[in-house]
Amino acid sequence: MAQQTANRTMGIMGALGAVGGVVKGLLGALLGGGESTVSLFRAVSPAEAGDIVRNGFRAEPAGRSIAEGKWFATSAADATKWGNAMFGSQPFHIVEAAVSADALPSMIRVSRMDNIGPAVFATLDQLLGVSGKIIQ
Repeated sequence: MAQQTANRTMGIMGALGAVGGVVKGLLGALLGGGESTVSLFRAVSPAEAGDIVRNGFRAEPAGRSIAEGKWFATSAADATKWGNAMFGSQPFHIVEAAVSADALPSMIRVSRMDNIGPAVFATLDQLLGVSGKIIQ
């Protein structure tokens, strides 16, 4: 019964976007059922989206990246705004990453970045083993 209630509640929360992702992670921690995760979102090029799906989050192939991590939005809607700003009329995808709720407090958080919304910076070490799925 508790699991059915949790599933129903998580389904409702999932429909709420970013808040749903955070609440699902917190509900998972409170109700048990394995490691709690929080959904973060990132606008990426089609090439990076394919690489993330195949290999998970990592440094750019061939060492082209100087970044030591990746910036994420806390909602798909904000990730879309960043995608529009970065890619303009070029195609892009939104990738969702389920990161450990335990790792979230150690990530750099900004309450409002680029006048768009909250952002989280995860180091490559914090992203080891994190896979992504294309949601848009």
